Amino acid sequence: MFKVRITTMMGLALVLGLAGAARAQSPAVTIDDLTGLSLGNPPFTLGFSFTANVDAKVTALGIFDDRQDGLVDRYEMGLWDSVGNLMATTIVASGTSSPLTNQWRYSSISAVLLSAGAQYAVGGLYTTGNDPLIFPGLATNFAANPMITFGESRFAPGGALANPTSTGGSDPSYFGANMLISAVPEPGSMALLAGMLIPGAVLVYRRRKR
Repeated sequence: MFKVRITTMMGLALVLGLAGAARAQSPAVTIDDLTGLSLGNPPFTLGFSFTANVDAKVTALGIFDDRQDGLVDRYEMGLWDSVGNLMATTIVASGTSSPLTNQWRYSSISAVLLSAGAQYAVGGLYTTGNDPLIFPGLATNFAANPMITFGESRFAPGGALANPTSTGGSDPSYFGANMLISAVPEPGSMALLAGMLIPGAVLVYRRRKR
């Protein structure tokens, strides 16, 4: 009975562990820069386009916090699909109340599904130049999450949040905006893991009945 219980517990731990890994959130992009430069001619919605490499979900939108000591302004954030539909929006608060991950402060959203091969854009509305950001050609050790491919820097002029459709070039910049993403587990793989666990549970039940 003892060996069967151990097998069952190990199977359960494996299922839960892999499920947890699939839910793990990570930034869409990373850079080494801790400080940036102020925007001289606001207002703009600033961000970037990207393509999803796998089915994934966005769970939070964030804005770069220069020096990581709190934001001066609040920021309206948006996520758009390839035809300009606003899929999610949120507000990153001023100050330090929004959680900090690396150099970005994030606000959670209801999870938005990204489809492998589809293009999207993320952006944040800068109404002032109070909070510095990273401009084209200035990002140090830029890296994109393997779940996405960086497209191009994007912007849209104006004082209302807008899909940033104008290109700022291929240099990674306008950070600016970021997001937290996580993988969506394939239904077949989770069903297989669950199937591996069930026989062990049945064996425990039968042993106890004897």
